[in-house]
Amino acid sequence: MPAKDGDWTRQERIFAREMAKTADAVNAAKVAGYAHPAVAASKLQRREAVMQTVWQQIATRIETTLVPMALATFEEVLRPENAEKFPARVRVDAADKVLKHYRSTRPEDEGEKELHELTAAEHRARYEAERLKLKAFEALLVEAENTIEHDLPSPAEGEEADIFD
Repeated sequence: MPAKDGDWTRQERIFAREMAKTADAVNAAKVAGYAHPAVAASKLQRREAVMQTVWQQIATRIETTLVPMALATFEEVLRPENAEKFPARVRVDAADKVLKHYRSTRPEDEGEKELHELTAAEHRARYEAERLKLKAFEALLVEAENTIEHDLPSPAEGEEADIFD
């Protein structure tokens, strides 16, 4: 429970930090030094302020650490110079995920605007989305051009082609 002045105890702060890191309430209570971790974990998880803090810390970690890592991964996969490292299907899937996420974050009416109605930021966003699509198609084209096609020999004059050849 928080101290009478509303401040959190040291154990509560440690619990929230550990819970945000591991999502293991009993372990978080153990690390925080509670005598009965399972009981403390159960009580702390029912406290709205504690869980809001946990979710806020998780959201902060996702936004500051995981999202940049995910974006860097997508950028690495989509770079033309990495075409040989990642199969075309992986690159197309990455481009598709980036574009779907981008579209899901845009306001509904933005796609309906005429070009002359767009702000500079909207023009830039459309440009970037189209550039990503183009990169994905270019990657497929490069891979297709680098694929060795094996021509089957045609049947000799007068022979019928066997479907099992």
